Amino acid sequence: MPKPHNTPNNPLLQFAYTKTRREHRKQKWANSLYKRLTKRTLQLYVPAHNWGGAFIKSADNEYDDALLAGKDRYSAFDPKNYDIFDVQVEPATEKLGQLFNDLHTRGARNGTIKIDVEGYEKQVLTAIATALPAGLSTYIVFENWKDGLDLSDVLARTTAQARLYLLDEHKPGFFSRLRSRTTLLPVDTASAAGTYILHLQHA
Repeated sequence: MPKPHNTPNNPLLQFAYTKTRREHRKQKWANSLYKRLTKRTLQLYVPAHNWGGAFIKSADNEYDDALLAGKDRYSAFDPKNYDIFDVQVEPATEKLGQLFNDLHTRGARNGTIKIDVEGYEKQVLTAIATALPAGLSTYIVFENWKDGLDLSDVLARTTAQARLYLLDEHKPGFFSRLRSRTTLLPVDTASAAGTYILHLQHA
């Protein structure tokens, strides 16, 4: 199989090239980890007509501009449609760990968490799964606008038994006498946009 045109042919240069790429990946990972573990000042975008749709826009947000605009019914992303504020963001795992430990010492064993983070679902769920102590179980309610959200990395961080449910809302037609109903559908992954409930249960 021919080598890519930008890969050195000399064995010594190949070794140096591979080592350099490996070191670059390590540094990139370290920089990413550093950003997640330290306080940062980021920008909060608040839609002018929908305060509840506020989001932090940064390279870590998994929603692209089209999705961020579309969820608020804008045809394209334009900063003029938002009020923008500087906010300080602190390490989620550290802060949640302190909160969970405090609840645990008070005798709490079960609870419910609602998160609404507009593109940071995976990061926050990972922090919860990592910080949740063995004595606590919780239901986590979250909304996901992105298709194909992979939670395998999240579930790998916890020793709790995990179950994921899709909140399925059935609304009958206008002239129907049937009442709307909501059911929980067990799912393996958040493969489509919707509202989900993740249950982390310790024995």
